[in-house]
Formats: sequence, C-alpha cells, structure tokens
Amino acid sequence: MALVDDVGRELLMFLIWFLAMVGFVLLHYVVYALVTGSGRKVPVPDEALDYSYKPEFLPEDGYFIDLHSHTLASDGWMTPEQNVKWHVANNYHAFVLTDHNTCKNVKATLALQAKYPQVLIVPGYEWTTGRLHLNFIGIEDWPHPAPPDNPTDGECEDAIKRAKALGAVVLVDHITWTNDQPRLRSGELVHPTREQLLDWGADGFEINNEMYWHDPLSLVKLEEWNHEWKGRKIFAGTGTDIHNPFKSFPTGWTQLLLEPGEKEHPSIDVVKAALLQGRTRTWQNHDYRRPPEERYWRPGQRGKLKAALAPFLGTVEGARLVVKSRREVASYVVWLLIAYVPVRLLFLMFSIM
Repeated sequence: MALVDDVGRELLMFLIWFLAMVGFVLLHYVVYALVTGSGRKVPVPDEALDYSYKPEFLPEDGYFIDLHSHTLASDGWMTPEQNVKWHVANNYHAFVLTDHNTCKNVKATLALQAKYPQVLIVPGYEWTTGRLHLNFIGIEDWPHPAPPDNPTDGECEDAIKRAKALGAVVLVDHITWTNDQPRLRSGELVHPTREQLLDWGADGFEINNEMYWHDPLSLVKLEEWNHEWKGRKIFAGTGTDIHNPFKSFPTGWTQLLLEPGEKEHPSIDVVKAALLQGRTRTWQNHDYRRPPEERYWRPGQRGKLKAALAPFLGTVEGARLVVKSRREVASYVVWLLIAYVPVRLLFLMFSIM
C-alpha cells in the first residue's frame, strides 16, 4: 500500500511539474505577444501612403510592374484600396494582386480600376505550399481546392497546367527564400529544380523579392539558356511581395518592354503577352532606406516596459532561433520529461540528508 501511495504521489508531482513547465512557456509567449505586438496587424492609416517615390536610375519612359503583392485577404496588412495606393505612391504602372491561396479580394481590387486609372490592376493568385510558391498571373479565380502543404511532383505539374488552362502566366516565386525555410533546409521538403518547373510549364522566375531575397542563379541559368526553354521564351521578373508597408519597401522593378501602342493602351492581355514573350528587364536596388510609412508605425508598448521584461522576450527570441522543426520541438519535450527523473532524485537526496 505504501508503494502504491508513493507511486501516486510521484505521478502527482510529475503532473504538477509538467503543468508548471507548460505554464512557464505560455507565460513567456503571452508576455512577448503583448509587449512586441507579435502576430497583430497594425492598421495602416491612409495618410501614410500619401507620398511619391521613384528611384533616379529607372528610365523615365519605362513601364514598370510589380508581379507580387498581398492584402488583408491573406497575410498582408493593407486593404485592397491601400494596396492600390501603395503602388501608386511607389510609381508602379501596374501590379498583380496575389494573395495566398485565395482570390477573396480580387473583385474588390479590380473594382477600383476606374478610380485609379494611373495604375493597371492585374488579378492573380499565389499557389502557396511548404514546398513551392507559384504566382498565377492574370486570373480572377482559382476554382480548385487549396494545395496540400507538401504537393507531389505530379500535383505541382497539374496545378501549373490548370492555371495555364485558365489563361494564367506562371511565375516561380522567391526560390532562395523558400529554400531557406527550416523544413527545406532540413531536407524534410525538397524544392523542385528550375528545369523541372520549366518542363511542367512555368513561364518565368522571380529573381528579386521583397527587400533582401535575390536569386542570381536563375539569372545565370536564363542567360545560359538565352531566356528560352524548348522553344518557349522564359522571363525574369521581380516582386515586392508587399505585406507590411511599415517595414518593407521596393527593391526590384520589372520593366515591361512594350510597343508604343501597348504603352498607350495597356491591359491585362498586354501584360501577359509581354511576359510570355520574354519582354522584360529587371532593375534592383538593395540600398537600405526607411519606408515613408515608418513614421506612422505604432507597434505597441516600448521603452521601460520592454527593458523590464527583456528575459521573457529574449527567451522567446532564442527559442525561435533554435527550434527549427517539429523533430526539434519533440526533442525538447522528450528531454524535459527525461530531466524530471534526475531532478526528483536530487530533491529526494537532499530531503534524506
């Protein structure tokens, strides 16, 4: 009976210890979220988008498009109209709306075309998986199920063929960024090769994305292939992939090499034709600059409170850097459970002494 009581007491102590550890972890993450505003989108005031920016090195007569952007329909921070205003403020002549696995805000964005004739609005869809991201440019709807997290080669090829059947131009997004994700670095997922993607029907590669992601290897390969693949022209493009305007700014511009008549009367079909014919030139500038919207950034509590709670914030940041995969998370849990035994023995030793 005493043995049973001892086992029950040990199980109770183990449960108390385990719940304390879980509570300790949750407390850190709650404090981190409250102090840093992590995971919360800050409303973008319209006045933050009242500016005009255009790099001096861009040719004055060029026609520039952003092939990748987001709104609140997925993980963007801007409404459809703010996304339009942001592209006007940054002097793009056209942009593509490509929310992740949804066309929810496409119609609302296209409805703004008459109000903003200075910028051409192109509908699109970002086919987003853990393994691969693709932009389907020029379609208003994706009448198929959302993709699986880890699609097979056949599923990737099928998605590209379905998109092209709908009239889309298929852009392969940010290969360097995707390959940097933990599951791809660990080998759990494998990004398709450029050659595979072209064989499946992809039309171009995004060689500059957001502020920091660049893909020089695709440019080298395109030069080697003379921007062609088995009789098809293959284009190089850039995307801002704009999500949070408080922190991001354009570093890449895709110039469409339009004919005079096309430039006078640009349309979605004109954009698609230029891309499919490989009539693009890319411009990049990675010099850091502060986004004009930054002065409107109100991320939450700062200063003394943040300093006082530094251990909580540091613990979470450290965990975010160290824990890169499910296996590593499982490893932490297992070792914490194992650690209970020697810790309990240590307490018993001290109690006997």
